[in-house]
Amino acid sequence: MDIKEVRTSLSLISEYKKKFTASEMYDDYQNKKRFIYCLIDRPLY
Repeated sequence: MDIKEVRTSLSLISEYKKKFTASEMYDDYQNKKRFIYCLIDRPLY
C-alpha cells in the first residue's frame, strides 16, 4: 500500500465520518452483521 492509497482511504474515511456519527456507523455495522447472521442461520429449504 503506497502513500497515495493511504491518503485516498483516509480522505474517504473522513468523508464518511462527516456523513455519519460514530453511533450511526456502529448501528449500521450491527444491522449488517445481524442481516448476515440471519442469512447464515436461515435454513435453505
